[in-house]
Amino acid sequence: MRKSGILLILVLGGVSVGWLFAADVEHVTVYAEPNKFAGWPANNGMWAWGNEILVGFMLGDIHPEGLQEAIVRNEELTVGSGAYRYLVMPQVEILSTAELERIKQFEAAGGTVLWVGSKPVMGVYAREDDQVQKGVAGTEVISKADLPGFIDRPFSEEFVLDFEYDRQAVSIARFRRAGQCLYYLVNRGEKPVRIPVCSEERMPAELWDPFTGAISKRDPLKNLEINSLGSLLIMHPLLENK
Repeated sequence: MRKSGILLILVLGGVSVGWLFAADVEHVTVYAEPNKFAGWPANNGMWAWGNEILVGFMLGDIHPEGLQEAIVRNEELTVGSGAYRYLVMPQVEILSTAELERIKQFEAAGGTVLWVGSKPVMGVYAREDDQVQKGVAGTEVISKADLPGFIDRPFSEEFVLDFEYDRQAVSIARFRRAGQCLYYLVNRGEKPVRIPVCSEERMPAELWDPFTGAISKRDPLKNLEINSLGSLLIMHPLLENK
């Protein structure tokens, strides 16, 4: 098996590592490090009790076996308990044929693979080089700065609420939990913001303010007010559970 000194240290044994974009989360950059991923695992995700909310994320490397053993279904790549519509591969030079096969299946099913910085030039074994090079021939390589423009809607249609907001000041994350769609909005700016809510569905929603502990219901939900450096949690049932 080929091993590169640099990749052996940074990429886990000289084989490729990818970033996965979850199907039900709108991503904003809170952490970025080459060949690392950050995510909200089930045992360290969003927890709420009383008027307190805790959101945590963990860091690590994605083992190649995770991609090889992933299941492709309905335009999504299922790895463990996560389903993904985008697979972002940053600065990958070595790719196994097993990974290449799963990537091709994902693309054929309608998933999106984004090569950032470079694309593979060799396989894990020398005999795989030609197959890997042919497999990625004609694919586009994009820059890290251009990456957000290639990600349209990484969350599922169950999240019927959309928002008009300043992406420089406001971050939004989407989660599913216990039959509910959750939206966590954070105002990172030093001024209060007013956020119009857009939805083709009339969706009654429950609002939680983590700072005051206030809980209210809105039907319909039209506009949101978030104080400077404040946040708001919105919940509504999944469409099939209405």
